[in-house]
Amino acid sequence: MAEQSYTAVPRTEGDISELNFAVREVFSDPHLPDPLELPPGAARPRFLGQEGKAEAGIRDSYASSSYSTGYRSHVPSEDAGSAYALNAHPYTDDPDASSRLSQYHDGDGVQMRNMGESRDLDGKRAAYVPPTKARRARWALFISGGLILLILAVIIPIYFTVIKPKAQKTTGTSGSDSGSGGNQASSFSLATSGTDGSDVFLSDGTSMKYTNNYGVNLGGWLVTEPFISPALYQKFSSSKPKPIDEWTLMQAMGDKKEELMKEHYETFITEKDFAEIAAAGLNFLRIPIGYWVIEVWDGEPFIPNLSWTYFLKAVGWARKYGLRINLDFHAVPGSQNSWNHSGKLGTINWLLGPMGIANAQRTLDYIRILAEFASQDQYKDIISIFGIINEPRGSPAIGKDALSSFYLAAYDIVRTASGTGEGKGPWVSFHDGFFPRSQWVGFLPNADRIQLDDHPYLAFGDQSNAGPGTYVQTACDSWADAVATSMSEFGVTQVGEWSVGHTDCGLYLNGVDQGIRYEGDYVMDNWSGPKIGDCDKDITNWESWSSSRKTDYQNFAMAQMDAFQNWFFWTWKIGNSTAGRVETPNWSYQLGYEQGWLPKDPRKADGKCSQKKFSGTIAQSGSGKIANNVRAQYPWPPASINSAGDPATLPQYTPTGTPIPSLSGWAPTITGSISGTAVPSPTASINVGSGWKNSDDKTPMMKEKAGCSYLDPWVGPTAAVPDSC
Repeated sequence: MAEQSYTAVPRTEGDISELNFAVREVFSDPHLPDPLELPPGAARPRFLGQEGKAEAGIRDSYASSSYSTGYRSHVPSEDAGSAYALNAHPYTDDPDASSRLSQYHDGDGVQMRNMGESRDLDGKRAAYVPPTKARRARWALFISGGLILLILAVIIPIYFTVIKPKAQKTTGTSGSDSGSGGNQASSFSLATSGTDGSDVFLSDGTSMKYTNNYGVNLGGWLVTEPFISPALYQKFSSSKPKPIDEWTLMQAMGDKKEELMKEHYETFITEKDFAEIAAAGLNFLRIPIGYWVIEVWDGEPFIPNLSWTYFLKAVGWARKYGLRINLDFHAVPGSQNSWNHSGKLGTINWLLGPMGIANAQRTLDYIRILAEFASQDQYKDIISIFGIINEPRGSPAIGKDALSSFYLAAYDIVRTASGTGEGKGPWVSFHDGFFPRSQWVGFLPNADRIQLDDHPYLAFGDQSNAGPGTYVQTACDSWADAVATSMSEFGVTQVGEWSVGHTDCGLYLNGVDQGIRYEGDYVMDNWSGPKIGDCDKDITNWESWSSSRKTDYQNFAMAQMDAFQNWFFWTWKIGNSTAGRVETPNWSYQLGYEQGWLPKDPRKADGKCSQKKFSGTIAQSGSGKIANNVRAQYPWPPASINSAGDPATLPQYTPTGTPIPSLSGWAPTITGSISGTAVPSPTASINVGSGWKNSDDKTPMMKEKAGCSYLDPWVGPTAAVPDSC
């Protein structure tokens, strides 16, 4: 099969799609559509949004990046679903910068649709309004001449794409004229976006039915977790050591780890998942990655660079299906929280203990490399949020002062790469570090486009045998006010992870061999709670759930959606165990969507917590200039490191490492055939970027200082501090 060739295609301002696609597949036939391009006039998807007119009090979206007028001049809308963005219509969902909270318009002044109105029927009617009488008169002049073009442009393609392929299928032939016996090429159309019921052809040559019906995580894909990909871990359960995290999984896989992980990356999440995510009415992805997308150091068993290839595929697929990406730096050197999803279960060695400052220095280097990549013109509008570190255990381990100092240092690095101001690089997302949101109010005043991330879960606290319907009001009462307050006082606030898990039941949910609170055998965190029940009987037997139980789960989910306002469900997919079934069902959006305990349209959640809904003024972003007196509060390195003391006495790296690594772009290829005819090869390509936005940023990488003594980066926080260097 012919492979695509690529040549530079410059990005131009005012691109009609305003998605500024970095990777386009351009076919030699000019009549074939661009598979990565939205149809002319198609709506731009926004963060956790839905297509519709926002009435008074309707919340709006806050995190879809820099292509819009920004968050300083208006409260953007949460009213546009990504699936709708794939439809050809005249709407462009950018709220007018001058609009008030209670009324939104698109960039051309077209008012968006009311909540609950049909976007599939009424929207299409609006898109094809009959012409005025004057226009009818003008059009009448072209009818006769256009008839021939109509026949050529419609009748012939219909023959070749519908009638002829069906005839070929009936007669058992493919790609040839059954009457002549010749090998005659057929014309065909590659639909890569569409409406409810469209056939969408994927880049591997297969096709699927697109059903058009805010955000999800792609957990367990590029950073593995035992409960998300259980069979991957169960295959090595007899290995020593038994795999409990990605570190030990790599050790168990041994020499076959690259082959096996490549298979995992290629099969666990595919292009079809992206199409299904868009079809489910979701329009934002939070994609966790580990630092090994860039490099590993001696003694670290992770595979360097391989997962980056698949992240780049995710970027291409997100473009194709109108999705945005929250780049989530999920696992950093030394582990920021000691949990298995940080790469290594055990101890915290990041901003804690003798190697805490050195590991944080190394992390800042990797944040810099990721920020330089994401800030490039080719990617800045698709990677619109950068979560600089996932779930650092600020409370109780690291401390808020040290964490705040790191956040300012990371913010500076991102803005050095991107520049400041609307349209320059991603929003910077700070996890709350398990401190109350209220403690972050006033953090970094005048910062440019920052947001606060929180991960509220019910599953990991006290257990109960109460059904899911019990928690509907809990979601509204416990979380809606807190989110609304944070929006007003801090600014953009998102929920980066949540689920419909109301117990900790599920295979490996707490970790491999760590037990389950609900069943009374949890072995971590000095847990001593009683046994509540049997998970298999009470919770995880989803195949036998009644319709009323599914309704309770759906109501619980929608209450959380409405309370959180800007959210990413954890996670899109839970893989089967070796038993051939999903054993942690409450955490799979895909399964819940298919089985009916998650809504077919997340917009239906609007109003579940209406009495708690945020309807005020969001705290504004600033110009990016942080005052010196503010900077003085958050010095880098911080004044002290818990379990270690003065950073000046601890091992630190020095900026002497060269060359500076950068992350490459990627251009997709299309293979396969349709009705026996090969997909045509393109004759043009695009510049995928150098990986480095700011050419003036030439500071060397952090490396060990010659002659100094360093501990193992993963040594643990209680190790003795080596002699000062």
